[in-house]
Amino acid sequence: MMLVDGEHSTEAALSDIRNFALLASQPYNVMIVDDIQKPPVAAAWKIALKSRIVQEIYLCAYDRQYAIAVV
Repeated sequence: MMLVDGEHSTEAALSDIRNFALLASQPYNVMIVDDIQKPPVAAAWKIALKSRIVQEIYLCAYDRQYAIAVV
């Protein structure tokens, strides 16, 4: 399991997601991305989903939002 809780710019968040995905053991690893309610992090998450870097399995929409995906 990987927890991404870093810089909140789109570029940095996407870089973190990509770099963690490269470290993932195959075939699957769980990734949690924190602060998904922040627009730049949400944008990075959408890019990661569209690029098929991650496959979302849960999106928490309460208070401090986060997403869970398989890598």
